[in-house]
Order: sequence, then structure tokens, then C-alpha cells
Amino acid sequence: MSPLVMGTTGRLGVALVCLLPLLPMPAHAKTAGLSAIEIYPAQNGQAYEQIAGFVLNGKNEVYLCGSVSSFDKSAYHRLGKVTLAEGMTLERDSSGVLMLSQGAGPSLNPNQGPACVVPGNLKFEKAGAFSAAQLADLAQTEGSVLPASDPAATQIVPLKPGVKLVFVAAPDQELAEYLRSDRQGDIGGWQAYLTKFAAGPHSSAARKSLAALYVGVATADRQTYENSKNATQPDYAKLKDSQQMVDQARALVPDDAAAADLNLKIHAEVVTLSQRAVESLGLFQQALKQQTPGYLNLVAAEQLADAAFSVEPATPEATTAESQSKAARAAFDGVMRDAESQIAAHHADEAAQKIAPLRAFAQENIRVSNDLEAIAGLYVADAKVHEEQPDWPGAVKDLEKAAAIVSNPETAALLKTARQEAKMATDRAAAAAAIQTSQESQTRGDIIAAYEVLDDLPPDQRALVTDRLQSVKDQYLQAAEQSAAELQKAHEPINGLSDEVGIQTAYGYLQRCYGIANDPTLQDRIVILGEDLSTFYLQQGKKYAEKPDGTGVNVGWTYLSEALQYKSQDNLGAIHDEMTTARAAHLLKSRLSVRVVFRDQTSRRDAVDFAAQLTDALATGLESSGLDVKVVRPQDTTPVQPNFQLVGDVLQHEMGKSQDNVPKQSMYRFGQEEIPNEAWNELNREYERANNDLESARSVLEGAQAHGKKGEIKDAQKAVDDDEKKVEDLHAKLDTIPKNKMQDVERPYNYTQIIYHLRIAVELQFRILDSAGDEVAPRVPVRRDTPREYTVLQDVKPDDTQGVRNEGVIPNDNDFLEGDEYKARDELIERAKATVAELPGVVLARADRRAADGDNDGAAELYILYLNSTPPGDTPDRLRVRKFLIDQFNFRNVGKEAPSQ
Repeated sequence: MSPLVMGTTGRLGVALVCLLPLLPMPAHAKTAGLSAIEIYPAQNGQAYEQIAGFVLNGKNEVYLCGSVSSFDKSAYHRLGKVTLAEGMTLERDSSGVLMLSQGAGPSLNPNQGPACVVPGNLKFEKAGAFSAAQLADLAQTEGSVLPASDPAATQIVPLKPGVKLVFVAAPDQELAEYLRSDRQGDIGGWQAYLTKFAAGPHSSAARKSLAALYVGVATADRQTYENSKNATQPDYAKLKDSQQMVDQARALVPDDAAAADLNLKIHAEVVTLSQRAVESLGLFQQALKQQTPGYLNLVAAEQLADAAFSVEPATPEATTAESQSKAARAAFDGVMRDAESQIAAHHADEAAQKIAPLRAFAQENIRVSNDLEAIAGLYVADAKVHEEQPDWPGAVKDLEKAAAIVSNPETAALLKTARQEAKMATDRAAAAAAIQTSQESQTRGDIIAAYEVLDDLPPDQRALVTDRLQSVKDQYLQAAEQSAAELQKAHEPINGLSDEVGIQTAYGYLQRCYGIANDPTLQDRIVILGEDLSTFYLQQGKKYAEKPDGTGVNVGWTYLSEALQYKSQDNLGAIHDEMTTARAAHLLKSRLSVRVVFRDQTSRRDAVDFAAQLTDALATGLESSGLDVKVVRPQDTTPVQPNFQLVGDVLQHEMGKSQDNVPKQSMYRFGQEEIPNEAWNELNREYERANNDLESARSVLEGAQAHGKKGEIKDAQKAVDDDEKKVEDLHAKLDTIPKNKMQDVERPYNYTQIIYHLRIAVELQFRILDSAGDEVAPRVPVRRDTPREYTVLQDVKPDDTQGVRNEGVIPNDNDFLEGDEYKARDELIERAKATVAELPGVVLARADRRAADGDNDGAAELYILYLNSTPPGDTPDRLRVRKFLIDQFNFRNVGKEAPSQ
């Protein structure tokens, strides 16, 4: 049988110091029932029931535990009594102890915490001590259950741990739903409440609570996203979830500060993602333009843009990034579709052309790689068709295309074989054609042509016509020697181009005959003809090289170079002497040569130095430009004038300055005044409260000592000791804080903002003249006219409190001038490079005009300069120039290779 039974309470007992300002209340003869809302844990969360006529242990009284932790009969009857009333909350915590609060719902007082209580009206039949939780187990409730969250509930739920009773004036379903949602404390609970009572008395508080939960979830989601940013794939879905939670919170409480702050952070992240997407897209477009790897930048741009757009689709930056990334993807897919359409139609060339812009992405995109493999496969298939015909050149062409698309050992082996077969086929065809031509020439009686067309074949092809060569060799020797004798007789001495060609032809015949027959008697004839040609070329070379100011040195040098080919013992020394004399002029005239000079056209004395600096900078810029040009500086001496002069002028080189003084006002620290220290005041209030608690504890100790109960005396003494220690600690801490503190006193003052305005003007020009002083390139202007502005603050007080500082050191105005000078100089150099790069075209046009005017010597001089100034190759213009030199001067070797300097 339990040692405790229902009964009446004893005397009130002594007053207790407790957590709540609750006073013992007298009991009534008959207890009036209370209205209560009971919140309890159910299977699917929190549930409630409303109770009318609620009575606890027949009295609706509870006893305050105070500092007692173990209760026997004596201790129980000395506890302070509290009568339950409207506005109170009784809750059994997780340890089973009953806790009483004075307020409930929206009327809760946050400055007062719950107090431990035990049920009243308990009678102790036997000796023994019990805990507060054990006494709480004996709580018995009575009353009528009104409509509840569970319609099937008809009995009062036992007062077990986790159950909460809120005493109200009358049954209130809206309040009951609110309390249940508040107790449940999750999003679903608050959503259920607001669904039913969107405009209820507690709806504002409910919206704030739900908004706070949304913000909490949003904060956690955003943190999860932040933690994932360094991972391979950031969790953008969490950022989107966070924004959705924030949106719901702001819809409930538009002015929620936490939601607004989080919304700003998410927006900033969206803008950052959008900017990164655009940057990645720019890298993709650059890679596409430059034909370099970079497809993964498109993938990154899409991921970033999709993430930003999914979070904030209305943000302009996100909209732009999303539209641009989708457009880039659509363009990429369009190219792929077009290429794959051509692949399906077996149109290899068209497919290769379509996919060409994307070829560099093959290592990053399997689709591109597969399509390239397919195109290469089409080319290989076409090559095999050519092999079967057989058309080896066609096979080579297709296999070269395949290898250019996808390089692999199989294609390389096929290509090697095809090239070998193609060469053999080409050699056979060329040999057959040469034999046919030889036979036709022999039929016409031209045995020389019949032999030489075979003898001039490349070695591999010549090996295929050996029999034919042997069959006409003897006839050729006879005909060639006879023709050489006739030509020598007809064209000696050499008096012009016709004679030169005739003797040169005879020389060639004898050289070939000697190579065939190795007849020593031919050597003497060859030497004589070589002497004739060498003497003629030496005379011509000297005549042209000695023209005034090097105007014929290119033609003369070509003749002298021809003279060396014949190894004349009589003329060799004279040839070298003449070349030594002409070398300096030839080095200057045989390539683009430009004298650079700048002149000062202003009245500023220091502009002279600027002109000299420009001359040096421009000369250095042209020398390092990569152009094939010889730069001559003003101080350089030359045997002849360079081909061109670059003449520059400093037209304007000045700086103007003005200033505006703007008065400003600010605040400065005038002094200090003494004010109360709020930190000291707050600590002092806490110290006084601790003293009051100490006095109360001492009173309890005195009462315990009066009763002579050792247990009570021990507990009371401990409370006094703890409070004394707290008072001592607070007093010591109070001594470390000043009671008053100093505060700055501010006053206004005036200072000056000086705005300096600079106008810097640098105007230059240059033009290019030929060696005769005629303008060959129009004037090129370069102008820099830049307004500058800088600000300096004066009379700023060092004790300024508004962040104004006496900043701004007056810069050296010449620094600004030099900056614009450098920019003008750099632009000048670039434009000069571009103009000089166009000079070969100018040379060609001037040579054409001289040829049209019948000045073949002048035209030839400029044509040789043009050939030396342009890259070797068979362009239409170079072929036309070489033909002129062959036809008019018999110069067959000029322009075939890059000139040696």
C-alpha cells in the first residue's frame, strides 16, 4: 500500500524564496473547477484537449519546492502553498517534476522562469522521504473533457512527463490550437494553425513563429550550400531551397530583419553566380574563336546560370546569364546537328566544314569526338574507293583529310602506302609524257629538245627513261656542239640581251655535252664562253652599281652575282673588288631602309627633348617589330640615302592647369566630458540583487536554526555561502570598472576641398618620303587631348570625427604629362609599324609606273627591292615581277629564295 493517500494540507509553513513571485494562498472549503487546455504528446505530434471543471487532487493547490529536493512529512507541510488560477501553466518536465509558471501563451513573462511544485492535499501515513517526481506521480485530475484535437478523447490525459496544462478563463479552441502549434514548434504545426485561424487573435504571433522557422531552415540550407562550394559539384538545390524558405518567411512577416538579411546574402550569391557564368561563357567563346580546348567552360556557364536563374529568375543578371548560356548551347547543338546530318548523307567534306569550329573540343565532348571519328571514317572509305580505280592521288588526298581530322597509326600507315603508290604513278606518268614529247621533238628534227626533255627529269623519273636517253645521246652530242658553235659565232661579242642569251645557251649546251661525253676539248670552249659572260656581267654590274646615290645598285649587284657563277680567273678579282665597293650601298638599298627623324614645331623649349625621345623610341619600335626593315637614325652616316624617310613633327605639346576651391563642413573632437558608465550601473544593479538574495538566504538560515533541523540548516547554510561568494565576486568585478567614463565632445568646423583641373594636349604627325623627298604615304596624325582632375583637402583638423582626413598630396603634374606622352608615343609606334608594313605595296606600285613609262632600269631596281621585301612564294605579283626581270634583263634567279644579306 502506498505510504501516501489523498488528504488535507497542514499549516502553511514558512515563507520561501522562490523563482516566481507567488504567495501562499488560503484553501477553500469547496474547490471551484478551472478551465484548462491540456497539451500532450500524441502519436502524430502534439495534441490537446479542453477541460471544464478541472480539479487537481481535489483542491487545485500546489506546494512550492523551494530549495528542498527530498520531501518527508515534516518538510512537505512546511512548503509554501499556491492556488492554481487562470493564467498559470503547469507542466511536467522530462524528469517528471511539475513546473509552475505564472503566464501562458502571449501573456508569458519572459523575466520569470518556472518553479518546482508538488501536488497539494497529500497525506503521509508512514515515515520516509520522496522526490518531487515521486510526489508528482500522485497527482490526480478531475473534470469534463470538451471537444479536443482527437474527437475520440473522452478521458483526461494523465499528467505524465511532457504534458502541459494551461489554465484559461473559458474554453477557447483557437487558443488551444495555438498552444498545440507552439508546443509542437515545427512548420507543419504552425501551418495547420494558420490554415484554420488565419485571422485569429494569435495569428500574428503564429506568423512570426513560422517565419522564424522558415528562416532557420533557410539559414541551414544556405550553410549546407556554402559548405559544398569547394566540392566538385556545389549543392545549388540547397541555395534554391533557402531562397524559397526566405520568400515564405517574408510573405508571412514582410519586415522580418533576419529574412531580409538572408535574402540580401542569397541575392549577392546569385549575382556572383551570374557573373561567373558570363565569365565562363566568355572563356568558351574565346576558345571557340581561337580553336582551343574550352568546351567545359560552356558546361560550367550552364550550371552557374541555371543555378542563379532557378534561385532568382527575376534578377536581371541571372536572366542575362541564363539566356546567353542557352543561346550558346543552342548554337553548339545546331552545329552538331548540321554536321551529323552531313555525316548521315556521307558528305565528308561538308561534315568536316560544319564541325570545324568545334574540333578543339574533341577531348572534352564525346559527341564531337565520335563525329570526328565518323568523318575520318568516311574519308578512309572514299580513299579505298580511289585505290580500287586506281586513283592514288585521290586516295592520298582523302587520307590526308582523314589524318587531319583524327590522327591514328592505321590512317598513317594507309597514307604512307598511298603516297608511295601515288609517287610511283606520278613518276611513271611524267616519264611517259616526257618520252612522248621527246619522240615528237625528234620527229620534228629537234634532237636537242628530244634529249633535254628527258635529261631534265628528276632522278626517280629520269631512271625510267634511261633507254630512251641512250638512244638519242649520240645525236644530241653532235647537234648540241654544232648549235653551240653557231650561237658563239652569231653572238660574239656580247652587245646586248639577245647576245647574252645566245652565249648563255651555247654555254649550257657545251656544259651538258661535257657531262655526257667528258670530252676535254669541250672544256676550252666552255672557258671561253664563261669568260665572255663573266666580262659582260662585270661591265654591266659596274655600270649600274656606279649610278648616283645607289639608284642602280640592286641591278648592278645582280649582274655581279651572275658574273661569279662562271668562275672566270681573269675577272674574279675585279668582281670581288666591285662587290666590296658596292656592298654598303647594296645592304641599304636591297631591303626596306628608313631614316627616322622627329622635329619640334612648337615653341616649348623642352619639346626638343621630347622630339629626340620620339625619334629614338620610334626607331627602336621599328627595329623590334619583326618587320624586315633597316632603321637609320639621324646621327647615322650612310654611303647613300635610305630608300625612305619617316619624318615626324611635334605639333602640340602643352599642359594647362586651373583649380576650384569648395568649402566643406565636418565635426571635430573639441574635448571630453564625464558621463555615467552604463556597464558599471548594470553590474551594480546585479550586485544589489545579489545582496538582497543574500539577506533572504540568511533569513531562511535563521528560521532553520530556530527549528533545529540539521538538514534544513545544512541546505540553508549552503545557500548563504553561495550567495556570499556571488556578492564577493560581483564586488571585486565592480571595483575593476570605473563608475564614470569620458565621452568626446564634438563641434563643427570648416575645411577646403581643392579640385585641380589639368588639360594635357600632345599632337604628333608623321609622313614617309622616298629618297628624293617625294611623299609616298599620307600624313598620319596622332593626338592625345585628355582632361585630368584630382582633389586635395586642406585645413582638415587632425581630430576630425567624421572620417575626413587631410589626404591627397599634390601630384607632380609632369607625371600626368609623361603618361600622355607615353600613350601618344605607343600609338605613334603602332601606326608607324602599320604604315611601314605597307611599303612593299608602295614600292610595287611605283615600279609598275616606271615600267609603264618605259624606265626599265628604274623599274627593275624597285622590282628587286619588292622581291627582297616580301616573303618568298609564287604569288601573282611576284610571278609577274620575276617575268619582267627575265624578259628585260635575263635575271632568272632573283626572287626564287629569300635574299642573303
